[in-house]
Amino acid sequence: MNEPDPQPRRATLFDTLRAVLGAFVGIRKRSSGDFDMGSLNPVHVVIIGVAAAAIFVLTIVFVVRMIVSSV
Repeated sequence: MNEPDPQPRRATLFDTLRAVLGAFVGIRKRSSGDFDMGSLNPVHVVIIGVAAAAIFVLTIVFVVRMIVSSV
């Protein structure tokens, strides 16, 4: 009678990257957020989030150094 629900699809690395970058920019659909809550691995989210933040900071430092050195 009651069939168990099939397991939700596990998120790929690209899905995790897209979710983290979408969170950085602040644009997410509700349906995407609902999918992410059930499928993303929290460890992957933290690792990709820290890596993306480091890349962002290093990019800002690089741009500022280029601007300051050209003055």
